[in-house]
Amino acid sequence: MITAPHVTPQSKDATVAEHYRRLAGRYDEFLYYPPQFVRTLTVKMIEKLALRASDRFVDLGCGTAMYSLDIVRQVPLSHAIAGVDPFPEMLARIPADVPVRRVALGALAFSALPGTYDKILMKEAVHHEHDRAALFANLFARLAPGGRGGDGRGAA
Repeated sequence: MITAPHVTPQSKDATVAEHYRRLAGRYDEFLYYPPQFVRTLTVKMIEKLALRASDRFVDLGCGTAMYSLDIVRQVPLSHAIAGVDPFPEMLARIPADVPVRRVALGALAFSALPGTYDKILMKEAVHHEHDRAALFANLFARLAPGGRGGDGRGAA
């Protein structure tokens, strides 16, 4: 009989971290979406978040900022986007000339920092967080009055 090795949250996290570090250099090639598909998603994100030029916007788990790059083409934000990702290798792939403040932290660690934001997007990252209750409590505490968060699927 073959048995599976015991997987702990720590060993799973280490495997995920190694995966993204190794993949970072070619991430956009492997996770390729045609520009029109990205635009379809970002139009909905902007709509659901009611994103305005004056908003302080966080892209939590931004990776290479695929969605933020398209969002900023549509909404000329007056503040740099806070692009948060635990992997500096992913953040390094964001073009230097775009208004993204790169923050190399995990979602929970970032959510515990002081700060106030108007809109928070978490697309394709929430499943990596173990303590979602603490994450969402922290994030909602950081939202400015009237602020919104969304999971990228239209939920706000």
